[in-house]
Amino acid sequence: MRIDRVGACLGLVILLGCNRATPPAVAPEAPPVAAPSTPAPPPVVAAPTADASGPRAEFTEPSFVLTAAITAGAAAADPATLAVELRGNGHFHVNDQYPVSLELDVRDGSTAKASLRRVDAAEYTQGLARFAVPVIRAGARTVVLGRLRFAVCSAENCVPESRNFAVAIN
Repeated sequence: MRIDRVGACLGLVILLGCNRATPPAVAPEAPPVAAPSTPAPPPVVAAPTADASGPRAEFTEPSFVLTAAITAGAAAADPATLAVELRGNGHFHVNDQYPVSLELDVRDGSTAKASLRRVDAAEYTQGLARFAVPVIRAGARTVVLGRLRFAVCSAENCVPESRNFAVAIN
């Protein structure tokens, strides 16, 4: 009975793994790393900047770079655009088969679609995952809170990730 469970788990791991053209070189197994006991850092709230790129939040990790930036419309009544971009970093790439999701909560404003998937992306490849979302401002200070769930892969493995962000529109 136990062998059946182990076999089923192993089959699931193989089924969900990255597609690879060639098997990776066998490396010595590293000792397990204990998870840090500190809580996750709070979401980054970006202040407006003087350059044309506008307010932004950016995460640079060893395996990926995630940027959420606002481009405001010319007039206060014009919609702003939230651009969320994900790129692999180093030898990692965006997993273009992972069921990515982008959840948005617009405070003091709105968006036509608060829950987006891969089909809603402006571009989604192994090199770049990019979402462009119009945001309607309803007050003096609109804040977009977001959570992106995604996966990045190397030749050895795929790593599911999730990041929260917040960007204020003035």
